[in-house]
Amino acid sequence: MAAADGEPLPNSHDGLEYLKQPSFIKVFCVTRNMDNLRLPPKWVANHGGDLPFQCRLVMPNGTKWSVRLLRIENGCHFWGGWAEFVADNCIQHHDYLTFTLVDVGTFHVKRYDFGSGCPLRDDYELVADDEILDIHSPDIYTSDDYEPSESEIDTEEDYKFVEKHDALQGDGYLTFVIALTMSNIKRTLEISFGFWAQHICMASLQVSVFFTVEDRTWEVVLRNSLTKIWVKRGWRHFKQDNALIEGVRCTFQLVDPDEPQFYVSFDRP
Repeated sequence: MAAADGEPLPNSHDGLEYLKQPSFIKVFCVTRNMDNLRLPPKWVANHGGDLPFQCRLVMPNGTKWSVRLLRIENGCHFWGGWAEFVADNCIQHHDYLTFTLVDVGTFHVKRYDFGSGCPLRDDYELVADDEILDIHSPDIYTSDDYEPSESEIDTEEDYKFVEKHDALQGDGYLTFVIALTMSNIKRTLEISFGFWAQHICMASLQVSVFFTVEDRTWEVVLRNSLTKIWVKRGWRHFKQDNALIEGVRCTFQLVDPDEPQFYVSFDRP
């Protein structure tokens, strides 16, 4: 969804100072860029060190989109909210997009038609406030394949789950805590079916879920049965990268139920 402040970008953005701002060009590819866009690594190394978790993309008419910035194993990406930006602006295969960093986390975007090489008139026509909705938007690695059977029952010694989803943390996030057992270390992680069913759309089990620890994010893939939800891929990397062992208490804070993302913190024995 997009938001407009009622004013297009100022004319000064066409001046010399604007041309001095850090910028990069991407050629849009429908097979690679529908859901996310990777920022050029060299540009990120030179100019992207201070980019915030949440960025804004602004078209020439002043309409804004909020996108989540993910710093993952294979680079820095525009992720959550990017697909909406693409759809709302009808970005086409081979369109040229220029991104200019005009403020902290704010990019001015210009689009050029792949056929004519010209900017589109629609990008410069201001959209009325009552035609747009407000925005809210939301930050990978993966691999393992353990699948618990329906008959597999976790004992108190084998799997400890401390559920806190009926109470809000002081920061307002819905939270649950898992005390890792040897079963979690050797096999995989199960997530509370009750927590998910109560607070997250079950259809979201079909998309990637993100675990964020400080400034790094891992992508995990979940699977479910009628009574269980477990990590199908990604747990091994997450576990190894964070040096998780038996007895560590993992606190999961749900920060985005629409594109499921959890902030994860650890209480080590």
